[in-house]
Parts: sequence; C-alpha cells; structure tokens
Amino acid sequence: MKKLLIFLIIVFSTQCLFSRVNFLEVYKPGIDIELLKPNSYGLAMDVTIGTGGKPEDSFELPAIFTYGLAKRTELGMSLGIVSYASETGISDLSIGAKYVFPIDIGFEFGFSLPTADYKKGLGTGGVGLTIDWFTKKKLNNIYGDILLGYRINTENPEEVKYGNEFLYILGVEYPLQKYVDIFGELKGINHAPLKVDGKNIKGSSYNELYIAPGVKYTADKNFDFYSSLLFGLTDDSQDLIFSIGLIYKF
Repeated sequence: MKKLLIFLIIVFSTQCLFSRVNFLEVYKPGIDIELLKPNSYGLAMDVTIGTGGKPEDSFELPAIFTYGLAKRTELGMSLGIVSYASETGISDLSIGAKYVFPIDIGFEFGFSLPTADYKKGLGTGGVGLTIDWFTKKKLNNIYGDILLGYRINTENPEEVKYGNEFLYILGVEYPLQKYVDIFGELKGINHAPLKVDGKNIKGSSYNELYIAPGVKYTADKNFDFYSSLLFGLTDDSQDLIFSIGLIYKF
C-alpha cells in the first residue's frame, strides 16, 4: 500500500497551478476563478469517500488534467476509479471548459462520456451535458463565492435516463494564516426523477444538501494540500463525505 501511494503521488504530481474546471471537482473546497497561463498544464489527484444515507457507500479516485488554452480559457478532463456499493471500475470520462470574464464571472460547459460500466451502477450509460455559472468576490479579508449548475443526462442503451441534476454551491473563504485558507460551504444537488421507457419512476427524485467545512494548506511554492468534510443535512444525502487532494505547481 505504501508503494502504491508513493507511485500515485509521483504520477499525478506534475506541473500545475491552483486552478480547475470546478464541476469536475465538486467536493473540493472553494470555487476556483483563477486560470492557468496559456500553454501550461497540470495534473491533480483527489480521493473522495462517502458513507451512510440514501446514496450507497462510494469511493472515487479521479485524476484531473487541466490545460491553459488561452488567456481567459482553460480545459479540464477527469477520469479515474470509482466504487459504489460492492462494484468497482473505471469512471465515466468528463471533459469541460472554463471561461472567466474580466468582471470575475465565470462560465463552464462540459460533457461526460459513458466509459463506466453502467450495468454495474458505475455510470449513467448515457452522455451527460453540464453548464454552470460562478463568481467569487472579496470583502475585506473574506471571499464569497457562488456556483449554479445544471446537468442533463441522456438515455442509455437500456432506455433508462438518470434524472437531470441542479447543482448549487454557496461558500466563504478566509485566509487564516499565510499558508492556510479555511472554507465554509453549502453544497446541494437536486436530482430529477429517473425515467424508464420515457416514464418517470415514482419516488426516484431526491435532494442532497451538505454543510462543508474545508481547508487548503500551501506547503511550499510547489505543493498544495486540500481537504473537506461534507455533513449530510437531508435524508437523501450521504451521512458523511470525506475528500482530500494534492496539487503540485510551479
């Protein structure tokens, strides 16, 4: 296990700035309105574990690639290993783009491809389309941010359509010390009903809501570590989600 962890850190710790396409890392603390410099790139690794509540226990280990396409535009891609209940395999492939206007309002658009085994419950089995808007503003030493997003799921080959999702994040960020930032957020995902053969399945809609404290530690000019704990506030939420990640930058 120790050798595996060292290997993963080496593989995923390459040129990266503190930036991301936000909807690819929903559980990461904070909203990133920053952008990579053009023609620079980065890789990061997150580990997310969820337990209890309505959704089944989960484990996610994605690798996230980010590329600075232009001055105000960057691209992102996520692919990794997922485990839901007793099934484990490759996740769906997610690709997205972020554009930030000069007034510090950002726009993201992306899609997911059904690379996961949907018959094992590891993905939707269809194409997903995501769009969101976000902003981040500073008031004295505190940053406030908001993100509103929507995901559309398409039917899979079994004529099953997972419910569309409305995502919202409201949060604050405070620089506690020179190298430590702390976060407090509300994260919600409202799931529309599941459809089979074009018909809604009664009782299949559900709403997740979490309160999510988090922290980011800048170890030096190269390394950032970040972590968050999400506590479920509704019966439809998981009881607890723990997320931790590593980014390497220069």
